[in-house]
Amino acid sequence: MEIEERIGKLQAAIHAEPENKDNWIMLGLYAVMAGLHGQCRPLFEKREELFGDGAALYFSTLVSNIVADSPHLLAQVAAIPVPDIRDMFDAVTVFGVGAARTCLGPVEQGRAILRRLNDMPDKIRCQLDRLPQVQRSGRIIEMFFSPSEIEAMRAEAAPAWDPDISSVSGKRPVLSGPLHIFTLADQSYFERFGEGFIQAVGGIAPVHIHVMDGDETKIEAVLARFGERVTATVEPFEGENLAPYCASSRFLHVQRLLKAGTADILCMDIDVAEVNDFDRYLHRARTDKISLFQDSTTVPWLRQWATSIYFGQSKEAELYLEVLCHLIRHHLSDMAWFFDQTALLSMWHWAREQIGEDVVSLMNEPDGYRLHDFITPSGALAEKIALRRGTGLEGV
Repeated sequence: MEIEERIGKLQAAIHAEPENKDNWIMLGLYAVMAGLHGQCRPLFEKREELFGDGAALYFSTLVSNIVADSPHLLAQVAAIPVPDIRDMFDAVTVFGVGAARTCLGPVEQGRAILRRLNDMPDKIRCQLDRLPQVQRSGRIIEMFFSPSEIEAMRAEAAPAWDPDISSVSGKRPVLSGPLHIFTLADQSYFERFGEGFIQAVGGIAPVHIHVMDGDETKIEAVLARFGERVTATVEPFEGENLAPYCASSRFLHVQRLLKAGTADILCMDIDVAEVNDFDRYLHRARTDKISLFQDSTTVPWLRQWATSIYFGQSKEAELYLEVLCHLIRHHLSDMAWFFDQTALLSMWHWAREQIGEDVVSLMNEPDGYRLHDFITPSGALAEKIALRRGTGLEGV
């Protein structure tokens, strides 16, 4: 059966039985693999509107993971270089069905489907060394269609999100007011752009900077110029790649911080490393072990967690910072937001190739790129109140 025919049958089935999650999951997989995501996206947006779930986000995730080749198991399977396109298509389909069945049940049926991957050609099987992750991948898929799964995943991840922060020095933030801005950095970023960042956004809300392997003397000298509205903590670290990002994320556990006050939180992660060109950044984004949904298990409205941003060229970093600060000033004044930095950075580089250096004005155009494409709102006030009530944080 041709892929377009399969998509047609799934669309008909969805019209007849719109609540069937299996049909939606498979439609997303088929549409993305067939390159028809543009035509099918409105369907998923309508599903999300009608059922109040994350169907549109699920579809966008498939698009970014397969089409944009983000670091996810689906993309790994889809990118298998085999001469027979049917084998590749079958492998992705088997994975999608198996993952869905693993999470939707019965679990054994899902595992049996996944075992069919063992019958695939060697060129495919040798690429599937990450199959132990498939059950969690299935849970992620299900999470978008069942908000109750968020609670299960949060409980499952709880031990890993209870860090030992005894080695962290510096002044802890005191949360107050409607917004508190947090950013993670290493010492190199702080020295080059920390002061400029504080000057740009410090008038909007209090700022806290968590610095990996920071020099406390230099940091305190900068903070002394800004008063009590700016605080910083320093965490020693020995390692490489994204480990500092993970350690800082544990320290800035959103739910833990919410318990300390009433402020909403703007989370950002902008790191500087040795990477000095965009191609190497993309390579790191694809090869490092990054979970795109890491913190959706912590607070439901933080639905996407992007990869770290690495800068080596000061001109690029300064322009990115200019764009970032403009967005904060004009769009993020009344509630917490979360940045999908990977999408923002990718779009920014594409725009530079098309029109040159004048990227900021392009991004400011209301009829240009939608903010929704690279920024995710944190959720309505009622949603926050409901979450606080459910977790015992109401009135804190």
